[in-house]
Amino acid sequence: MTGSIAKERTPAARARVARFIILAVLGAPLLPSSATAAEPLRYKFKPGDVLRYTLVQDQKQQTRLAGAEMSNSAFQTVDMHWTVRGVDAAGVADISQKIDRMRWKLTGPGDTLNLDSADARPPDTQAAAQFVPLIKALAGAEFTFKMDERGELSDIRVPKSLLDSIQEANPGAAAAGMFSEEGLKNLVAQSRLAFPKGPIEKGATWDNQSRVTQPGVGTSVMDKHYTFQGPSAKDPRIVTFTLASDFKVEPIADAAGSLKINSYVGKGEFSFDTQAGRIVSSQVSETLEATFSMKDPQTGQARQFQQVTRTVNTMNLADK
Repeated sequence: MTGSIAKERTPAARARVARFIILAVLGAPLLPSSATAAEPLRYKFKPGDVLRYTLVQDQKQQTRLAGAEMSNSAFQTVDMHWTVRGVDAAGVADISQKIDRMRWKLTGPGDTLNLDSADARPPDTQAAAQFVPLIKALAGAEFTFKMDERGELSDIRVPKSLLDSIQEANPGAAAAGMFSEEGLKNLVAQSRLAFPKGPIEKGATWDNQSRVTQPGVGTSVMDKHYTFQGPSAKDPRIVTFTLASDFKVEPIADAAGSLKINSYVGKGEFSFDTQAGRIVSSQVSETLEATFSMKDPQTGQARQFQQVTRTVNTMNLADK
């Protein structure tokens, strides 16, 4: 965000806020099952299983525009649960992901916005009123999909109520890009955590790639490199793997603006209980320094600004 919260009312600004909210919620990694050294990592599902997680995203951003510097921060807490609705003979699970509650705090120059999906009171500011429908639609939204034993997804379904709320919070956004039905399906698919086909032992590595379309800019590409670290020294039931990621943007020919990645560092660590077969915790941090260039739609003049974004995503099992 590049200004006070009260001024974040243009379609582009509303899109940035909505994008932040949705990426934080849908970008949470999927849940691997138990594995020991020299065994394949495989998801294992049982009909009726319910896993409850809390996702926390802490993001700080600094922007330099026309010689001025601005800072803002966003802190989001999401309570969600996963339900295994059924498993077929091939081991493919029918899964739903439902968001139970969202709390969101955005702090900008001279202004703070607090939102809670559990708050029944009407919004008390115009800025809050713009995003309350989206927050409340996400809290209660139920995405469904099929997942095989390696973590590949198919048959992703997005609730219509969420698409309607995105349209209300950001008119026109649901027609294209990541805010469309296909865009949201793609976002869920790219958040998967798929495992290698063969056995895995300490030091083994594997890669996943995520691609998300950015309207008017191009396609953001995240290459994720995982390394299996083996059992924890404190508890042999817990095994860990680490993440190092690379990020780039593939521009489109008629892009409305350009994005130059000056530097990017992404890393993380995941742990899961081999007996219970589920994630216990994860933490992923990213620091992105970038330069954005675009033309002012009214004057046609080129504008450029630099931005540094630091984000930490933490996910913990709520009922261990």
